[in-house]
Amino acid sequence: MQRAYMATTTGIIIRNDMAAVSIKTIGLKGLGARMNARQKKLKNLRPTYRKAGILIQRWIDLNFRREGGMHDKASLKWVPLKASTVAGRRKGTGVGRPRILQDTGRLKADWQMIVTTRSITYRSQKSYSRAHEDGTSRIPQRKILPEEKQAAKIVFPVFREHVKTSIK
Repeated sequence: MQRAYMATTTGIIIRNDMAAVSIKTIGLKGLGARMNARQKKLKNLRPTYRKAGILIQRWIDLNFRREGGMHDKASLKWVPLKASTVAGRRKGTGVGRPRILQDTGRLKADWQMIVTTRSITYRSQKSYSRAHEDGTSRIPQRKILPEEKQAAKIVFPVFREHVKTSIK
């Protein structure tokens, strides 16, 4: 009984003749080139970080529109505005009710995405962004950014897809 297996993508031929097994590698130069190309694809993470960053940015925008409603934990939902805050708001020509953290729109518009080959960072230059993110003795916490677990749920599929397409 003779069986022969040939895996051309890996460049390995296996033959099983009765009581003997022989393994012979073929096309090592081609295999090495394919592995190097895949390795380069895997190492180039900047586009993947950019895609992940866009998803996080969409989450932040939606979190502002839903006034903190994107958080999984109820304790992180934004506290409604006090009557004194509503009374002190600027008077514009807008319609509807006053929106939390959106009187002028500057805080929402200020978030910047910084992408490198190894990370993605979101930051705001507004001096009051940290006070709202963490809360103070006078300002209730209104988390703008997703928690780590929630961010992982958003970005892991992007990185999983990156690995899948890179090793094809």
